[in-house]
Amino acid sequence: MYCSPHRRNKKQPKEYATLAGEIVTCCTELRYLAGDCDSLCFTSNMSLPEYPYLRELIVSGQNFHLLAPLLLRLSILESFEILQSHNGGDLLEHFSPPPFKLSTLSISQTEPSPGLCKWLESSSQSIECLGVQEIGVSLGHLAKVIGGFVQKVHVKILVDSIADSDSETISALFGFAGLRRLRVDG
Repeated sequence: MYCSPHRRNKKQPKEYATLAGEIVTCCTELRYLAGDCDSLCFTSNMSLPEYPYLRELIVSGQNFHLLAPLLLRLSILESFEILQSHNGGDLLEHFSPPPFKLSTLSISQTEPSPGLCKWLESSSQSIECLGVQEIGVSLGHLAKVIGGFVQKVHVKILVDSIADSDSETISALFGFAGLRRLRVDG
């Protein structure tokens, strides 16, 4: 029986995510990896190799508890960009903290929970540059965990954003004690 591509895409998103995860496990020489819409799906019982060259990871629309097993295998990750993702902070307590030491973290349209911030704490103590856009009160959570280490912050504020969000952002910036460079775009 023939199944149109439109129907296959709607019917089997989990199968595609599993296939993408299996492909990634075969590619241990990666330097860069990006995944959208839960396309990077890993479970704690998957046997994942080390990724000794992967330095940059960009995810969009991902669940962190499905990404956590991969993050534990990225020993030299330096740059992590997170867009429109679901943090699953409470589920991350079942995983040990990731081994990498980030220098750049960019978070957009994702509200990292205190649990996610705490989970990333040991990997975040080397962050020099933080970029944020539309993360609401979560900037305060980040400031509590990494505020003493970050030297450069880039805040992107939407022109039509709510005024309360702006005051929360201003309050959170006081938590970045080591801040040397600040860029605010509106």
